[in-house]
Amino acid sequence: DEHIPDPVVRGFLRYFAQGGATAKFCRRIVMECLTQEKVLALPGYIAVSMLSEQLQEQEDALGLWNLRITLAYYRSCDIDGKHSKRRRSLLGLDFLGAIDSRVASFF
Repeated sequence: DEHIPDPVVRGFLRYFAQGGATAKFCRRIVMECLTQEKVLALPGYIAVSMLSEQLQEQEDALGLWNLRITLAYYRSCDIDGKHSKRRRSLLGLDFLGAIDSRVASFF
């Protein structure tokens, strides 16, 4: 942990490195962010993941709407059906697809 110089990455690993599927998700997201030079996306992943997990535990109308707004933003960036090459998505499209499925299950 102390050999990772970036405090954002260290915080992300500390928060999510709890084992199982969460650890696998964490490693994948950290690698994506580091290889694509978007370390600043890690807090976004944390926030969206936490909102999504909270929905599974209890229905939270505010959290649900926050996720819907986030998904609507990313959809607006992808109007023509192909993610714009001018804009690189901060959050991964696979991740957003999984969140979209969770949100859709409430409607």
